[in-house]
Amino acid sequence: MGKKWVLFAISAFMAFTINESVSRGLASPYSQSAVLALTVLFMLASAFIFKYPWHSAVFIGCGILLWAFAHWHGEKAVHLGDFIGWSVQYISGNERANGYVVPLSLLMYAGISLAMYALAVRFRLFYVAFAIGIGIFAVQWYGFVDRAYTYMLYFVAASLVYCAVFNYPFDNADIRVMGWGFMACAIVMGAVHYMPVKIQPVSWERLSQWVQDTFPVVRTWRGWNDTAGVGFTGFTEGAQWLGGPAVSDNGVALYVKTTADTLYLRGGVYDMYDGKRWAKSGERWVDVQDGFIPKAYSKGVKGRNITVDIMQGPWSTRVLFTVLQPVYVKTPGGAIESDEDLQLRYSRRVSSGFKYTFTAFQPDVDPNAMRAYTSMEVPDSMKRYLQLPDELPQRVKDLALKITEGYKTPFDKALAIEAYLRQYEYNLDVPSTPASRDFTDYFLFELKKGYCTYYASAMAVMLRCVGIPARYVTGFIYRASDSGESAQGGYKAVTDAAAHAWVEAYFPGYGWVNFEPTPFYLPLYYGRSYSAGGATPYGIANGYYSGYSHETFTPDYTQGTNNKGNETQKDSSGENKTYSGTSKSESDKLNKGPEWARGVAILTAGLFALVIFAVWAFRYRKKKPVVPLDPKQRALWQFEEVLAHLSSCGFKMYSGETILEFADRISKHLECEINFRDVAFAFNRVRYGREPQKVDVEMLDSFYQLIKTKNFNS
Repeated sequence: MGKKWVLFAISAFMAFTINESVSRGLASPYSQSAVLALTVLFMLASAFIFKYPWHSAVFIGCGILLWAFAHWHGEKAVHLGDFIGWSVQYISGNERANGYVVPLSLLMYAGISLAMYALAVRFRLFYVAFAIGIGIFAVQWYGFVDRAYTYMLYFVAASLVYCAVFNYPFDNADIRVMGWGFMACAIVMGAVHYMPVKIQPVSWERLSQWVQDTFPVVRTWRGWNDTAGVGFTGFTEGAQWLGGPAVSDNGVALYVKTTADTLYLRGGVYDMYDGKRWAKSGERWVDVQDGFIPKAYSKGVKGRNITVDIMQGPWSTRVLFTVLQPVYVKTPGGAIESDEDLQLRYSRRVSSGFKYTFTAFQPDVDPNAMRAYTSMEVPDSMKRYLQLPDELPQRVKDLALKITEGYKTPFDKALAIEAYLRQYEYNLDVPSTPASRDFTDYFLFELKKGYCTYYASAMAVMLRCVGIPARYVTGFIYRASDSGESAQGGYKAVTDAAAHAWVEAYFPGYGWVNFEPTPFYLPLYYGRSYSAGGATPYGIANGYYSGYSHETFTPDYTQGTNNKGNETQKDSSGENKTYSGTSKSESDKLNKGPEWARGVAILTAGLFALVIFAVWAFRYRKKKPVVPLDPKQRALWQFEEVLAHLSSCGFKMYSGETILEFADRISKHLECEINFRDVAFAFNRVRYGREPQKVDVEMLDSFYQLIKTKNFNS
């Protein structure tokens, strides 16, 4: 079998591993066999393009003209714009799959196959192809495509076989070489599979911090200290990765019209904690009939209904933001779905200008009445909100038990934990959580500072430690006192800087209650719903907060407005209080633009660098065997390189032509000091002789060194 075809087959397999990984990341409908068939088809098409460039140019040009005609005389141009916009958002994780997945997948398969053929087969730039492949797998894995790791192993295995065949000194591939190559691959893959997976990584703190500061998008990638979530780029859907410095912007997220002073607009509710992130244990969505949602509170719970109008800001989502607990939602059409956590979502993604209205029941959480709910028996339906990771350090549980010691009711225990956490320093500029540490444990015992995701996570975990069901909630906090850009019709803006995380705790016989453990915000005024006028924070009045002291932070429970280091806000009594310290308002961070734009910029820069490297490598590479060769093998390898160079200059051997016939035909066209016909005779003597003569070996070497820098015209 010719070496060229073997390399083609291996390159096709390498392209297939990348395409299959990309297919899984894109949620493509194609099966493995279909992806393999498409990859081979696109590889053959690439070979045709490179062999017959003018024919291909005419063919592609006709296709472009037909495509342009269809768009000039129809409505497909709109679809093209929609497809491009959707593709960018979908790859960025901001859109759900639809019919555009098929053309996007085909474009990705074609581009990857063409690049692999050009680099690995046509130009023999294997290391560039290998680097690009590994880069794609790395980006996918950091983007939570778990199968990318497995496909990368197969890609590396195929790369080893490629190297073995490519550096084989003869034109015809020996089956023994292939056998050794596959054996080497099996050994490497087996070793990788059985390597320990919990190896402590080497820490490069200064370099890591510089990269995070320079390229903030890496903070949202898996494996980069496992950081992502609402503290960085506003509200995010999906699993909430925890830890690291906050990077937020001031872009408008929502517009709100209401008479309430404060709203906790919930968008994501999570029940499963694994020490690194919050996620949902399962999603069970049901249609909301006529917009009505059954009330989940007990019949004896008193409260009032409030109505809120929402207008979507300039971003795309299916989430309908409401407060606990929505009872009615009105939209301009389309189905509404709800899950067990009373999250709401629309039937399709909505964007700027979409309006909806919801009515929510707001319970009057009276502290004295809450003490009547003393039961600690948790219904089976609520036990999933007690889940804790097996690896949670015991000292977290011990601390929760110590804080709540002496308090008899679940509500008092919850307030005690909330009060304790509010003494920690509020600070956006925090280091990332070490990879081997539990997020809550690290925050409570070593870091002792953070922002909303730290406090909400710690409170939810500690509530579960003492047997109180709790869930982690993300969304936005709306405060009427905030000055924001207004929209027509009385709407007020809620920016990405208002993205927030808090806790909902469940009390048997009553229902779910909000808690605010983050000291940057006022504690919730139990006893008067969404009204700060004249109310006293329950925890302060009853000694919960004064019962704890913290050496590094004494909280002033104020809602902060940025004032260059000192944040001043009137409290409930009308007095001014100042919050001093190193923490900053979430809106004080510089707006660095949308995450996908930064990601595209980084990938573009990386691809540009790879192109520059490829050009350099192609023009200046010095091909040498990987392993040392004896004089005969080296002489034969050098002659093959001479033939390859002559072929690239237009001097190709005809089918059935011998080396001597080829030399007789082209010698007169080669202007060099050594006659190519003499070199051909030397090659035959070396190839078929038992022991090569030194003079022949030296002639082949001299001609190789002489000709590799020359260009001839056929």
